[in-house]
Amino acid sequence: MSENNASPDRRATIEAIEAVVEGLLAQQLAVPPGPDERDTPFLELGANSLVLMEISRAVAKRFGVKLAVRQLFTDVPSIAALAEYVAAMTPTEAAVQSAPALPADSSANG
Repeated sequence: MSENNASPDRRATIEAIEAVVEGLLAQQLAVPPGPDERDTPFLELGANSLVLMEISRAVAKRFGVKLAVRQLFTDVPSIAALAEYVAAMTPTEAAVQSAPALPADSSANG
């Protein structure tokens, strides 16, 4: 199902996942992604393989969806694509809404 044809509940789930991924990128990058960059490839946003490894680990921890780092280069290379993938792979959309928040990563600050 395309995001544009998504139900309001699914769209809300995707937006919540996008917000989490944007937050993860903001922790890892010197310049966080802007609001219009959700379709921009991670590499163009300044992410490297180490950042994508952290994103993969955090997505698995937060949503229970495991993916290889290479998938972030090829299959789900943007915030929007990753959010769609996680929403599709999450057993229930309610699980996304009730997933525990990730603690702030103090190592990203210096």
